Amino acid sequence: MGRNWIQPDPKNILIDDTHCVMSKQDFDKLAEYSITYPTAEYRGKMWKAFRGGIWFLVWYGSHPNPDLLSINPRIILLIDN
Repeated sequence: MGRNWIQPDPKNILIDDTHCVMSKQDFDKLAEYSITYPTAEYRGKMWKAFRGGIWFLVWYGSHPNPDLLSINPRIILLIDN
């Protein structure tokens, strides 16, 4: 899955419990889904969302129920390339 989905390499993004740090170049690779969620759900799929005046990195992750996925948001902090 995800062959046609373009996103940055997760290794380039620093993530903690509330924020993520990424370059503008990686930010620009993210598809925007500020109102809806992307289809073709799978673990690791990332996008950006503008909510409440703040950009978030959002991704589908593991869930305790193996039939479900979690949705994980973090506030984006951009660094110079």
